[in-house]
Amino acid sequence: MSVQGPPAVGTDVTARDAGRRDFRRMWAGQSISLVGDQVSLFALPSLAILVLDATGPQVGVLHAMATIAFPALGLFVGAFMDHVRCRPFMIGADLLRLVSAEGMAVDGRLEIWGHTDRTLSPPPHYIETSVAFSAEPLHPDLDDYAAAVCKALGYRNGPFHFEAVLTDTGPVLVEINTRLVGAGIHRAIDLATGVSCAEQVLRGYLGLPLLPPRARGAACLAHLTIPSDGRIDAVEGIDAARTSPGVHDVVCSVTTGDTVTITGSNTDRLCYVLATGESRHETRRAARNAAGKIGITTAVRLAVTRLRHERRPPSGHLPRTQRVFGPPLIL
Repeated sequence: MSVQGPPAVGTDVTARDAGRRDFRRMWAGQSISLVGDQVSLFALPSLAILVLDATGPQVGVLHAMATIAFPALGLFVGAFMDHVRCRPFMIGADLLRLVSAEGMAVDGRLEIWGHTDRTLSPPPHYIETSVAFSAEPLHPDLDDYAAAVCKALGYRNGPFHFEAVLTDTGPVLVEINTRLVGAGIHRAIDLATGVSCAEQVLRGYLGLPLLPPRARGAACLAHLTIPSDGRIDAVEGIDAARTSPGVHDVVCSVTTGDTVTITGSNTDRLCYVLATGESRHETRRAARNAAGKIGITTAVRLAVTRLRHERRPPSGHLPRTQRVFGPPLIL
């Protein structure tokens, strides 16, 4: 019989210290979050009384509405989460706060045109289904954070697409790309600012002064994705979508007869609606309403499979059609 001694002291101490550091970070983060919750708990009723002249019963209703979701939904959501993988939903909750800053650097000085937010498809793929751009800030520290990252990387000249997740303690970097943003979002920037972002980049490289924004609006792209693997039988409603209020353009990358396959990535997007307006909310509503008028029909080819007890279906393939429309109308 052989007996092994205790693990090395240095290893045990290092692991224990690392665990304590992680705990301290978690404790500090939760403490800050709870302090913020308590401030909101006190400030919201105070604002209602001092600014809106709310009565006692109204303040009571306001406080109740802030906590009613826990008893109303907690049991049902908890039972649902017990039967699904939690990690994709936790990741999705963070990705729902994914934003980006678009702009360029000129001799170390950042020219930020505006910010984009996005909506995502359900887990596990989280495909971007809409993106809205506006000069209106999405977080007060986002521009300064982007400038600090560019300075730390020594990036002094050229365009950038800067993505970050908004957390309780501020923006956290996801990635930075030294290029113009793609997927048609550059068109949204042009429409919302009234200036071509590609021209701005060229002017920066040539040493010419940048053009000031000619507009202060917003623009949104809403996408339609592949309904199922198969062949495109019909694409309908494009003209109706183009004539919807607020719509600037409708772009479709497929036609009848094309074969499509779901990949679980942004390449699943077949069409997009580009809409403009005064705010992100207004443009997203216009784009989604127009996308709801577009219908894409696919014919699915079902392969012949071996059934139980060696029974087979009739020879040949079984055609089936599936149809998808854009996002539901938002009133």
